[in-house]
Amino acid sequence: MANQDEYDILDLRDRLLDFLGTDYKAYPVQLEKQFPRILSNLVKLWGTPAFDAYLSGLIVSDRPDRKGFPPEIAVELFHLSSVYDSHSGKKAASGTGWATLDEGDLYKK
Repeated sequence: MANQDEYDILDLRDRLLDFLGTDYKAYPVQLEKQFPRILSNLVKLWGTPAFDAYLSGLIVSDRPDRKGFPPEIAVELFHLSSVYDSHSGKKAASGTGWATLDEGDLYKK
């Protein structure tokens, strides 16, 4: 974990809250406390094409040696992803992975 003193947390918080707007409740409080470097990267990349790839890489790692984030951090990252998608005009997935199937398709052999 990085030292919070290395980052201007107040500036990062203000900038991210500005990006979040009315979705300010999605602000990642635990991420700020535990992983300020990641918070800094998210703020720097917000609104750029690289943001999606960076956030996706945090949520789903392709490195098997990683143990993952604590649950509260994972939830915050997921909420940020959802808010970012809604702000950028992406439609959030609804339902399950089966939602696009016609019920009749489930019984075909």
